[in-house]
Amino acid sequence: MLVFATLAACGGAVAREGGPGGHSESETVESGRGSANGTTDPRCLPQGGYVDDTCDLCENAACCEERFDCYDDATCGAAADSLDECTAATPVEPLAAARCWSAFTRSSPLAASRVACQKAHCARECGVPD
Repeated sequence: MLVFATLAACGGAVAREGGPGGHSESETVESGRGSANGTTDPRCLPQGGYVDDTCDLCENAACCEERFDCYDDATCGAAADSLDECTAATPVEPLAAARCWSAFTRSSPLAASRVACQKAHCARECGVPD
């Protein structure tokens, strides 16, 4: 079996296994299985395919676990979808956008954790209000 290690944006190394019995890199990335030690979500890697904008890039680098813990939870994932819809409907209304973010933050502890990380590291990139 051939194993390569790559430094992940979220911190830590991700093992990519190939050969008999090993998982392919794409299988590992799509499943969110993370690294062998369980500390890195491979969806945050540049080849993970989960980057649409500068917010995604920043979150992958600074808030990886918070981002995908939210997406992997049904309640938080649905609230994140609602946040996207809400902020898209109010792009130039700061008070309305702030209400969208407030509702998302209150939706679950995972959402609150994600927003706290975004505020600390990606507020500008993600449009998080003060």
